[in-house]
Amino acid sequence: MSFLHKLRRISAVVAIFIYSSIEVFILRPRTRALRAAWLSRIGKRLLRSQNVTFSVIGAIPSHGAVVTNHLTYIDIMLHAAM
Repeated sequence: MSFLHKLRRISAVVAIFIYSSIEVFILRPRTRALRAAWLSRIGKRLLRSQNVTFSVIGAIPSHGAVVTNHLTYIDIMLHAAM
């Protein structure tokens, strides 16, 4: 992976964090559902910027805990996107 390619990917992540921070500051989601929707949007933006695709098989739990081993930060973004 070339330096320019790495720089583009890092720049995309930084731009998404800046944009999403401004978005949450302006919208100020008050309910848990609105905050979850915002988190899902930022997760999807981050994954899309890094060309990561995923699919969900089965129902996403509405309560309880989902546990992963967090070997990378990608699974955190995947959880946020779902």
